[in-house]
Amino acid sequence: MWILKNKLLYLSQIKIYKVMKKDEKMLSLYDYLGRAAGSDLGKEVMDAALAYPKFIKVEVREVSNPAYTGKVMLYPQWFLEEYFSPVSS
Repeated sequence: MWILKNKLLYLSQIKIYKVMKKDEKMLSLYDYLGRAAGSDLGKEVMDAALAYPKFIKVEVREVSNPAYTGKVMLYPQWFLEEYFSPVSS
C-alpha cells in the first residue's frame, strides 16, 4: 500500500510511470500550483515522495523574492500531477 493525501491506496490503483527521464520537467509547488504552498503542504508532498514505491528524484532551488528567501524543493511534473489528481473510489 501507499499513502496519498492521507488515503490508503493499493499499488494496483496507482499508475506506474518511468521514474525519471533525462528531460523530465522539475517543478516547485509554487510553479505547479501557481501560489505559495506553505510548509505543511510542502511536508506532505515530500513525505509522499519518500513513501513512493520507486525512487523519485527531488532537486533543490534557491529563491529570493519579496515574499520568501530560501530553498524550495523541485519534483517531477508527473509526480505532482499524480499527487494532486482527484482520487477516484
